[in-house]
Amino acid sequence: MKLFQAFSETGYHTTVITSFCIDFAAYEQIVLTRLREADCMNNIVVADRRMVTQALEDGSRPPLYAGRRYSLAGANTAELFHPKLVLQLGHDCGRLLVASANLTAAGLAGNLEVVGQMRMGLGEDEPVPVLQQAFAYIRRFIGPEETAALQQLDWARARTPWLRRALPDFGDVRLLASGDAQGLARRFAALVGREKVARLVVVSPYWDEKLRAVQALQGLLSPRTTALILQTKAGLFPRVADLKAQVFDLQPAMGKQQRFAHAKVIIAQTNAADHVLYGSANCTFAALGDQRLAGKNEEACLYRKMPPGAALETLALDKALDAKPTPVSRIAPYRPTPAIPLEELAQKQPGHFRLQRKELTWIPVPSFDRPDAVVELLDARSENLNTTLTPVASAAGRAFQIEATQSPAFARVRVGERVSSIAIVHVQESILEQLKVGKTKKIQEALDALDTDAAEGVWLLDALEMIDAEERRLALAPPRRRGGGRRRNTAEAQTQSGRELSFEEFIAARSPEMPADLHSASSLAMSHANSVRALLNTVIGISEERLEAADEEPEALHLDMGDETGDGEALLEAGGEFGTDVSALGGTIANGVEAGNDSGARRADTAADIARSVLRFNESIGEAAEERELTTRDLLRFRLLMTLVMAAGANGVLRARGDAGWPRLAAQVLFRLFGHAGLPLINRVVFQPEDNGGVPTDVLEGLATSFWTAAALAHAKSAGAPTELATHAERFASEMYAVAGLDSDYLQCPVITTVMNAMSTRYAAGLGLDPERVKAFHSQFAAAVPQLRAARQARLTEFNERVDEEVEEES
Repeated sequence: MKLFQAFSETGYHTTVITSFCIDFAAYEQIVLTRLREADCMNNIVVADRRMVTQALEDGSRPPLYAGRRYSLAGANTAELFHPKLVLQLGHDCGRLLVASANLTAAGLAGNLEVVGQMRMGLGEDEPVPVLQQAFAYIRRFIGPEETAALQQLDWARARTPWLRRALPDFGDVRLLASGDAQGLARRFAALVGREKVARLVVVSPYWDEKLRAVQALQGLLSPRTTALILQTKAGLFPRVADLKAQVFDLQPAMGKQQRFAHAKVIIAQTNAADHVLYGSANCTFAALGDQRLAGKNEEACLYRKMPPGAALETLALDKALDAKPTPVSRIAPYRPTPAIPLEELAQKQPGHFRLQRKELTWIPVPSFDRPDAVVELLDARSENLNTTLTPVASAAGRAFQIEATQSPAFARVRVGERVSSIAIVHVQESILEQLKVGKTKKIQEALDALDTDAAEGVWLLDALEMIDAEERRLALAPPRRRGGGRRRNTAEAQTQSGRELSFEEFIAARSPEMPADLHSASSLAMSHANSVRALLNTVIGISEERLEAADEEPEALHLDMGDETGDGEALLEAGGEFGTDVSALGGTIANGVEAGNDSGARRADTAADIARSVLRFNESIGEAAEERELTTRDLLRFRLLMTLVMAAGANGVLRARGDAGWPRLAAQVLFRLFGHAGLPLINRVVFQPEDNGGVPTDVLEGLATSFWTAAALAHAKSAGAPTELATHAERFASEMYAVAGLDSDYLQCPVITTVMNAMSTRYAAGLGLDPERVKAFHSQFAAAVPQLRAARQARLTEFNERVDEEVEEES
């Protein structure tokens, strides 16, 4: 088979590939294209960080879609990051390909490689532990700065129920990966056990200069005979004088094909079984280790126990072994391949770059973390962009506000005369947008509605609810946790890396040293609801502008199946191409266009429309909280409804007094979010936090709208006198700020103050509010948060003690 053909299989939402090196043209045009055509939109590549640098600097075509359609994470390891895994995840299916092939054109279609797979479907439990192990293994190599890749993994895990199941190890198939105190050779021998090995067969392109790994395998397995299969003319095998093994040429197994053999296989043949180990590990000490020490490289291989003789027949190696052994004297002289300049490549790396809207964050490596460092941005052709970078405060690394006409694709750093290599700029929002569910007819109808208007209205709430209902139908919301609203302690919440946390758990788990201005991207980036959020921000005067990348069309990629070079790992693993010439409501939008209205204008909301929306929302959100976890789409509904009420009050649609007045309707919505004494609904909102601990931007926007609404209620007047709710607003605000759980400084962060200022600009005058008094109200409660939280905790403790006493009396 050709490995690239495997990527057309459907049924998977996520594909994660690991490789030592990468050929960007091969991945983007061969692999990524097929994955996306198969509707697999969540894609991650993990490669050796230094080899990524080499691929970006080697003069070949740079990547077009890295950091936008897929994440590229550089594994930072002391020695080689060498595993070649393809892990594909679906809701009730999965597949793991373990191979010897790198993510290059040669590896995908040119070399002779070995690849095996484990797949699981509905009700098939045996492969699950191996696929779970592969997921955990890959996760180890994605650093905290790779926020997009980590969020992609969390997204995948949440949509792959079998990844979270606890199952026993079934034994006949194992993933042997680095990271254990014992090396691969020793662990392989342990799986062979006490069975007497009749013959040890090893296939490898690269070998130790003194065959240390071969000797280690012989010492561990004590085979009667040893057969080493290789390309005898490649010059990659050391002609050791006292060789205690027979050497066989691989060519008879390959027939007339003249290809570079890059496969790595170890077979221990016993009377009972063929014990097979294949994958990324060459027959070297660095890969396999020996009797005492583990190898130095990061490797991954699959162990299989097969019927006697089955392995040789399956791999057609019996044809090679049927031929006569090759005398050592007829093996081509050993020509060591040039060492890869790993240290030099590491010293050229500038660090990690990510872009959010128009803010660039740089996480520098120590060698470039200098006060006089200058960041330069480049386009998709690696040409300089005409940009202005203005430093801004940042909780992690360095941050800059960008003034440019298009989104940068790459960045590099200058320190004096020293210039770094280029690095990919990851646009997290673009990557996460790839994960949105498909646009159904109803979702498209809702999105089309957003393009026809830019004003507040119940129609906007209807559009959001239609999107929410469709997305929950297509990807079911998580079921409500057992035990209702049971709180977990902080330590328990902190152990839940890679899963959803409730807002309360997230706040409790945050470090008290967390910087006040640290926030993360919108948690709605993977939802079409983010379009509603963006329009709402635009309506109240917050710019949603972001830099767009210039479109680039890839050149055609030609896969040459001609002769492959034998110039070993240094060329192949460095990206050599081996002869390849790479030139809940359904229905329709309510409150829409009036029948018979040819102008296309929407019917204006009435007071009854707003009141019905509040009543309907309060009923539906209560029912939803009993049936499922609340999501940040629900929090956006809170924010949107509070904004609609404020707008209706400012426009004179709602009065300031009475049961249908804007203060009472706004208070009903606000109380629904924060008012439950035991577990307010805000604490039941779950989301997947980023590893940096920042509160998602959309969550902060929802809180800011709540704070502004509370201030508006406290200062609301009718006919010059405070409304009937004004006197209660301060007491409720005390509870609300305590429940929010944010520190005083965090409550004054730019995201919160921007939303509050925008709402004052748009609504304060119409509601008869003084923006300065709104700001002072918020500052007053933000400063008092420590005391407010302590008072609330005391009330809760007293309440719980009374409940316990009543229970004891009843019993």
